[in-house]
Amino acid sequence: MRSAPDFDLLTYLGFSAPEIEAAEVYACGSMGIEGAPHVKKSHYAVFDTATPSGRTATRSIAWQAHIAMMAATQPFVTGAISKTINMPDSASFDDVKGAYMTAWKSMLKSIALYRDGSKLSQPLSSIATGANPLAEGLLALQLAPKAAETQQQEQPATYASVRHSLPNRRSGYTQKAKIGGHSVFLRTGEYDDGRLGEIFLDMHKEGAAFRSLLNSFAIAVSLGLQYGVPLDEYVDAFTFSRFEPNGMVQGHEYIKMATSVLDYVFRDLAISYQDRFDLGQVKPEDLNATNMQNGKAKRETERLAQEAADRSPSPMIAVRPKDDSRKARMKGYEGDPCPVCGHLTLVRNGTCLKCETCGSTTGCS
Repeated sequence: MRSAPDFDLLTYLGFSAPEIEAAEVYACGSMGIEGAPHVKKSHYAVFDTATPSGRTATRSIAWQAHIAMMAATQPFVTGAISKTINMPDSASFDDVKGAYMTAWKSMLKSIALYRDGSKLSQPLSSIATGANPLAEGLLALQLAPKAAETQQQEQPATYASVRHSLPNRRSGYTQKAKIGGHSVFLRTGEYDDGRLGEIFLDMHKEGAAFRSLLNSFAIAVSLGLQYGVPLDEYVDAFTFSRFEPNGMVQGHEYIKMATSVLDYVFRDLAISYQDRFDLGQVKPEDLNATNMQNGKAKRETERLAQEAADRSPSPMIAVRPKDDSRKARMKGYEGDPCPVCGHLTLVRNGTCLKCETCGSTTGCS
């Protein structure tokens, strides 16, 4: 007995190949009109198609007829006709040459030729199963690697990413700014080593739906950061995105223009956590020592300033209490003491500061 893949019951029982073919045609049909009872051979042309239709079919529309139909239609259309001239697999070089010459003489604007069986992966084929062993063998060799690749792709992928949660008490900063008159609040959460781990976004004037989408977006970004997605990926994906609100930015030392809320947010994060000052319109060298700092850096600066004030014998340069600096900022001042008189009345004067009490500046005339 033969092996299972080659086993054929009818052959095993002793039926010949013509008998098996006749049985298949009787049981499954020939899928064509040729040889059907009560159909005259003179009527076969009515049922002809581009390629032989059916297991036992031999007829098809000649390539000359394809060109004739296109030539009859061409005068009524301005462009070329999207119609393929089908040729049987027995078509020769002279047939292809004759098709192009006939199409040119018929004043067709363009033609497309296809020879049956010229591509193993063609959508439709008139070759019956078993009629061309060579073609079937080549087709099997071609499809084997694709089948293996498909099976490999269908296997579920495994991911080894692990979420790294932030500490319960975490540092970060809160940045308020206005984009085109709309207030935007950005709050960050950091790991103990200073890496960004989460963000919170709020825009109270945009309505509940917009705020919900913004909050959900912030949660999605935070989860990505905690699962190891680099901040660079978010910066590259969302900077320069454009939608309303956009325009002038107020309240940020480095960013003065943004094309969208997301553009502003990831510019700020890139500047704060990656020193990407190229994404800001104002560079650090354009400002003095009052640059924006995160919470840790601000506290360290204030501590060093306090130690310097404690060591200084002159009360004129003593650092004022933090509550006085906050009150000065509320009145429109920068919040830093004047290096000459010590008053908290410094205002912005170009890239420097000017004291409204004594008139001195921090370096500019």
